[in-house]
Amino acid sequence: MVKEIISKRELETVSKLAKLGLDEGQKEIFYREINNFLSSYSKFRELEVGKIGVDTNNTNHGERFNEDIVKPSLSQSTVLAMTKYRESGYIQVPRIL
Repeated sequence: MVKEIISKRELETVSKLAKLGLDEGQKEIFYREINNFLSSYSKFRELEVGKIGVDTNNTNHGERFNEDIVKPSLSQSTVLAMTKYRESGYIQVPRIL
């Protein structure tokens, strides 16, 4: 037997609000599954977190950033010559909004 965290009445209320249209068999399955999930999740309440410091991540965040390296690229005129969609020195793209 799974510990009841959400009652059958609460489940019926939520299923009506969500317009799930569950039949009695589906309600019973959902009732067992949701309570099983929530009882498993409630085990996190048993964890001792009082002695854990605010910052427990000891990785060096500076290593994530790469040095900007300027590399040779195509000129603006070369790129614009590759497309027929251009206007005032820019590539014209479709409007998003």
